Amino acid sequence: MGLGVLATIAGAAPPNLVIAVWDNEQWAETGGQPSHTARGADLAGIARASGIPRVETPRSEEEFTGVIRRAMRETGPWVIVVKVCEEKPEVRPPVEPVLNKSAFMAHVRSLIR
Repeated sequence: MGLGVLATIAGAAPPNLVIAVWDNEQWAETGGQPSHTARGADLAGIARASGIPRVETPRSEEEFTGVIRRAMRETGPWVIVVKVCEEKPEVRPPVEPVLNKSAFMAHVRSLIR
């Protein structure tokens, strides 16, 4: 997703949109080079400046759970920037977008029940 889409989202204001960004501060798929956020770019600040009304950067699993619960109850759009630490695996799992999405959605549903 390009950064320009944040202004488009702000303008369209879809009330049911929640974007979660898992920021490990690296380009993991191409070898782990530092990303722009590793050098100081602030994705939450960019989302706010683009006009997104609800932007959060939870700092713990408990905070993340609370933010997700709020996002499921309150009108969006939302951008949630989650800072994560990536440990370098010996072997990366295959990228299976549909399976990854299903597993993510199942986990989010478990948090809001």
